[in-house]
Amino acid sequence: MLMKKIILLLLVSMIFPFASAEINVDRVLPQTIEQGNNIEIELNISFEGEEISSLIVTEEIPEGWEIIKTTPKATAFEGKVKWLLYNNALFDGLKLKYTLKAPSNFEGTQEINGYWKSLLTKSTIEGDLFAVIIVPELVPEPEPKVEPPVEDNTMLIIIAGFAVVILLLIVLVVKKKK
Repeated sequence: MLMKKIILLLLVSMIFPFASAEINVDRVLPQTIEQGNNIEIELNISFEGEEISSLIVTEEIPEGWEIIKTTPKATAFEGKVKWLLYNNALFDGLKLKYTLKAPSNFEGTQEINGYWKSLLTKSTIEGDLFAVIIVPELVPEPEPKVEPPVEDNTMLIIIAGFAVVILLLIVLVVKKKK
């Protein structure tokens, strides 16, 4: 009987630190993104109470999105990004980041979902849930600067030249007649 109480006491003392930890994982993401551009998503981990020994954080990547990078390194498979955190890699204030490339053929609201698990609890990731994918605004090309046409005065010069020659001839003819 005493042995059962000791074993029960040991089990309770091993589990108690995990049970008293309050864990929060919050997502931060930009509200809008242009089609085909990258978006950086940040997950902030905080906990109060006893330290936790391990945590698994999983983000579900929407279909059509491409995983570009994760910090710290995560496992990516079957449309999910997953971090397994333990020992020194898990601390209060830890920030997990990952970069996704938005699809180039999608417009509208996209929901980002995820969850976390410790040894005793599981919950969804809180914070920002939606990003709106917008069509990039097309900036019109500036119209080329058109110089006003240069007036071609060649014909005017030729006509003026002929007029001067004709006037000189008239003056010469008139002088000879006098």
